[in-house]
Amino acid sequence: MFGLSVDDFYAQFASWRGKLTPSAIRGRVIGPEGEGLPYVKIVGYSERLGEDGHDYSDTYTDGDGSFSIAASGLGYVKIGVNLGDCTVYYHSSGMAYSLHQAEPLNDTVVDSTILQMQLSNQMCVWRISGRVDDRGGISRQGKWIHAQTSGASTNAQIGADGSFAVTVPTGGSYRLSMNLDGCSAYY
Repeated sequence: MFGLSVDDFYAQFASWRGKLTPSAIRGRVIGPEGEGLPYVKIVGYSERLGEDGHDYSDTYTDGDGSFSIAASGLGYVKIGVNLGDCTVYYHSSGMAYSLHQAEPLNDTVVDSTILQMQLSNQMCVWRISGRVDDRGGISRQGKWIHAQTSGASTNAQIGADGSFAVTVPTGGSYRLSMNLDGCSAYY
């Protein structure tokens, strides 16, 4: 039927189906002392085909700090370690501080490597906090404060009392901004 034997059809079908099934990236998150970090959240971002934006996936490390996360067989995935209010991303030369700096991983890397994601004591330990006061008495609750420096950026939501606390991945000088109904205000 159709010029193929049943065995050839199933062999070709299995090959085609394997291309559609997501691969998995395996890795391990290692702490400052060289120990595996258990129960840490791992996030993955892959570009949407033909669209702007990213698809998101997540998992957690096991008791040894090891993880496995789905990777699209059609493109790449960028992997990060979510440390609560702050995320750092995998790069072969060391951890990166923004998704833009993260190293895209494809099927070649996925199949040949177990990623080692080494964290230091100096990652995501700095916090910028403050309060947004409005002279007109307008509540800014729920608005977002954005902290940015070269190579790193993060956000935090303003609380009911106007307070905020932004955890940033590295020490340094950050520019704070807030979107006020289409207008950006900078501190």
